[in-house]
Amino acid sequence: MSRDLPIAIDNRAELSLAAQISQQIGWLITTKTLKADDELPTIQELADKLDVNVHTVRAGYQRLEALGFVSLSRGRKARVLGFDRTRHAATASRVPSHTIGVVIPEFVRLYGPMLSAIEAAAARRPSLVFVATAHENPDTTLSYIDRFVSHGADGIIVAAPLIDPETVFPKDGPQIVYIDAPGSSGISIEFNLEHSQYLATRHLIEHGHTTIGYITPPVELRNVAPKLQGHNRALTEAGIELAPRYTVETESFAIGAGKTAAHQLLTMDHPPTAITAASDALAIGIYQAATHLGVHIPTDLAITSNDNSEFATIVDPELTTVAIPVKRAGHLATQAIHDTLDNKRFPHRTVLDVDLITRASCGCQEQRQQDQ
Repeated sequence: MSRDLPIAIDNRAELSLAAQISQQIGWLITTKTLKADDELPTIQELADKLDVNVHTVRAGYQRLEALGFVSLSRGRKARVLGFDRTRHAATASRVPSHTIGVVIPEFVRLYGPMLSAIEAAAARRPSLVFVATAHENPDTTLSYIDRFVSHGADGIIVAAPLIDPETVFPKDGPQIVYIDAPGSSGISIEFNLEHSQYLATRHLIEHGHTTIGYITPPVELRNVAPKLQGHNRALTEAGIELAPRYTVETESFAIGAGKTAAHQLLTMDHPPTAITAASDALAIGIYQAATHLGVHIPTDLAITSNDNSEFATIVDPELTTVAIPVKRAGHLATQAIHDTLDNKRFPHRTVLDVDLITRASCGCQEQRQQDQ
């Protein structure tokens, strides 16, 4: 079926009219507004609509054919061939656009410092940063990446393992940099997640706890599985038997998920005397469950966590947690894009160290007062 295309041209623009036509139709195909087997208006129809010469429209269609977006046949309307990611980069100019695209799973507090660091680092070129939220959806992530590429972004930063690491992107496309996505095929800025949870669990063991609960999002996630390994390593090194019943897997990183999981642990016949969480948001849920059940922190229950987000200092007692260097990751990811543009090499994989920040939720403050 022929489509009435939502495109317009600007006679004052430096870009030729034919290029304007091909770019806008290419965008409609990239975003799948136009799908495979859709028919474009005839050259004459589009020329009449845009009030341009038929040769201008023909040149635009021929460029689309050269890029593999449409098929042209004499006497027939141009037919859309559909979107093919492997030739996606060919639609965008390699002239620097001074723009960087960023895709994050959700707008959560953890990504605030990272985004601030990206913006600060990008401003040194200067570059404009566009942020898209994928809502944890791999297809949405790929769609945003495709749109950034189509619009000629100089580079793209993807936070968290949102797409299959085997996904193929054109070699001549913009540099894609991954943050907190272990196993990614491109440039990857990672955190020592196994050591992160190891530190959080070991610290509870150092306080004398031997019955320790662990709350974690789905362990099949590539940036979650290493934390479970770290938790188990800390227990094993201390000679504590691994007890699967004390590990609760949630559906998400949400506070509510942490509350439900903590309630499950704290209402067991032999509840843990300490709980550690894979994220600060889950740890806040532990606080809520403890309050509901009349469990006092840290006298009845010690807590540690991961992230060192602003959540850590707004709860009472303040949360002992492992600091994840998200700001450093944002800076390095932007630097990787700039280095690529400057034909400089950047390490394929960078793993950033983490640090335990002790506060009162684990009993440290109480211990110091007793020692004085």
